[in-house]
Order: sequence, then structure tokens, then C-alpha cells
Amino acid sequence: MKIATPAALFLFAFAAFDGASASTVAQREYKRGYNDCLAGRFDQEQHGASYKKGCRAAEDKRDAKPAATGPANSADSMMSKCRARAAAAYKASAASIDVKYEGQRVDGTHAVNGTNNAKSPPATFQCSFNKSGAKIVRFIRN
Repeated sequence: MKIATPAALFLFAFAAFDGASASTVAQREYKRGYNDCLAGRFDQEQHGASYKKGCRAAEDKRDAKPAATGPANSADSMMSKCRARAAAAYKASAASIDVKYEGQRVDGTHAVNGTNNAKSPPATFQCSFNKSGAKIVRFIRN
């Protein structure tokens, strides 16, 4: 009986400590997911529910803000910049480049996909723009 009491206390204390630790981990993961998605740095690795909840909360906050308007972030402006970048990369006429604005991603960047019809078979590419849509941050040839 005397041995069972300390063992039970140890198990109770361990369970209480483990529960508090898990709560702290969940809170940290929520905050990490929130901050990552708010800053547009969503980590593509698999994450737990807390990280994903934090990310969704950040997306909700971002979506609640009114979108900025102006020539720097218009779809037409981004398509024009992407067409010019592709024409320079492929050394082709801008008239042979077709582009389409695909929308804003979860991380806040914008996607413009395109095709260079001057090549046979046609070559595809993608321009990724920053959150404001003012600058190409990545150009990928497929």
C-alpha cells in the first residue's frame, strides 16, 4: 500500500505535467501557423490541427482587410509584366506569349501562368508576384 501511493502520485503528477506541456505545444503551433500564414511563409510540410487553425485565423484576418487597389496590383498590370518577362526569357515576341491571371495564393503571392506559342511544342511558364502584385519574385519555366 505504501508503494502504491507514491507511484500513484508520480503518475498523477506526470499526467498533469504532460497535459500542460501538450497545451503549450498546441499554443506554440497555433501561433507559429498564424504568424507563418500572416507573413506569407506557409510551411508546406504536414502540420497538426493547431498549426492549421492558426493559419486559417491569419487567412481570415487577411481576407477581412479591404484589398488595395491601383495599377501596381491589377491583374492586367501583372499579366503585362509577366508577358514582358517571358518574352525576354524566351527571346520571343510578346505577341506570341499568352498569359492568364490565376489569382492570389494562400501565402498572399499572385500567380500568372503563360504559354510561349512561338516554340514547338509550346512552352509553359509561371510568374509569381509579391503580395502587392508590384514585383515578380519568381519566374519558372516548365
